[in-house]
Amino acid sequence: MNKCEGNLDKIENMINQAKQQLEFKELCRQIEQKLLTLRNQSPHFKEV
Repeated sequence: MNKCEGNLDKIENMINQAKQQLEFKELCRQIEQKLLTLRNQSPHFKEV
């Protein structure tokens, strides 16, 4: 494998990692929204 191919592999890995981080952030955001919705709907979760 020449140097250029090795760099392409590295870049591809970096892109995949970045994609996973973005997907994770999006998941967290969705979960947060669901929690907020639940909290607003349920009398048990009202702020004390």
